[in-house]
Amino acid sequence: MKMKHAFDDIIEKDEEIVEVFKPQKTRFWWGIVSSSLMIVVAVLLWSLIVVAGILVDYPEAAPIVALGFLAVITFVLLLVAIFGKTAYNNRFYAYSNKRILIRSGIIGIDYRTLEFQALTATIVRVSFLDRVLRTNTGTLMFGSPSSPVGMAPANNNVAANSYSFRNIEDPYNTLREIKEYMDSKK
Repeated sequence: MKMKHAFDDIIEKDEEIVEVFKPQKTRFWWGIVSSSLMIVVAVLLWSLIVVAGILVDYPEAAPIVALGFLAVITFVLLLVAIFGKTAYNNRFYAYSNKRILIRSGIIGIDYRTLEFQALTATIVRVSFLDRVLRTNTGTLMFGSPSSPVGMAPANNNVAANSYSFRNIEDPYNTLREIKEYMDSKK
């Protein structure tokens, strides 16, 4: 699919896409791999405790248990690869002459939009992984009164922002470009 046509399904008649972005591939995959590895390690550590108890009583089951672990890890990594590739292929970000647009999905295609007049806050976040990988990437978060950015709810977790351009190359200049376009349309 051409990036220019990624939003054809939801674009309005008087709306024009100004620019379309794709997440930076290396940074996108590093995010998936690092989070998947953390989950696999946590599950393995928990499972080893359970399996150690079984192997004490039944040491002859060790080869079967090892093959089972290998099969589960292989299956999980295969699923991560398939879902990751699908997620990457379906992920696009854009801004039009009216709004911010986000296209994503693994099983189906989801769209999120934020009208320019509702946009009240922006944040640029460059994570530790962005810096370590030296990919010149980051996340642009857009907030509105109904979907604020950086708010801490009662449980002290940072609110998830549904209007984010994740793993975007050159995030500071990209935000500057979007803001300059918005200002020129006022």
